[in-house]
Amino acid sequence: MSPTFFAEAKEIYLQAQEDLKRGASLSKINSQITESNSLLNKAFKTAEIGEVTFKDVFRARKDALKVSADQNVPELWMKAAERLRKAAEELEDGDINDAKEEAKEAENLFRKAELESIKKSYLVETRKKIEQAQDKDVDDYAPKTFALAKQLVFDTEKALNENRYDMDLPRSLAKQAQYQINHAFYLDKAINEFDDKDMTLEDLFLSHEHELEKIAAALEIDHK
Repeated sequence: MSPTFFAEAKEIYLQAQEDLKRGASLSKINSQITESNSLLNKAFKTAEIGEVTFKDVFRARKDALKVSADQNVPELWMKAAERLRKAAEELEDGDINDAKEEAKEAENLFRKAELESIKKSYLVETRKKIEQAQDKDVDDYAPKTFALAKQLVFDTEKALNENRYDMDLPRSLAKQAQYQINHAFYLDKAINEFDDKDMTLEDLFLSHEHELEKIAAALEIDHK
């Protein structure tokens, strides 16, 4: 919230440490420490104002980080970060209105980064798996789960497009879509193995009962 004041204070402080090692006069060191403290006080005062002025943009930044926007869409992330820095510099200069305008631009960019990151980290991978599932005819053995995964992808895109500023729902839908397509692959594999081994429904039920018995034994309960 106060990048310039803080950076200058740190630089002067580090220089004072170096000068002390080299045997500089104590009056010079004291002067540097005083200047560093003065800049830090300015930084703290600026930060106090920034906590209110930048509340929304920091929330947007935090949400973008939750979906790794800094890694998934680094160029967009850097644009947002640069806007935020400009806003902070305006705040340091005492230009509250300009700081608010820059902060709003930064907030929009962070939200956009969050949106693109969700699409990249969740939907792109899920779409690829859906295409792979189609190529392997997974929908032949797990049609309901496969259809659910496709529907969840559609619902995610719809939620993203209808409300860019509420990411909780699309984030949840995207994770469900990712889970269901993996679930479809699992079911396809399990059912194919079931067919290959010429198992009957009785074998399947007995197998499940055996697993339940092991769980019940571990929990020391009667599952019947």
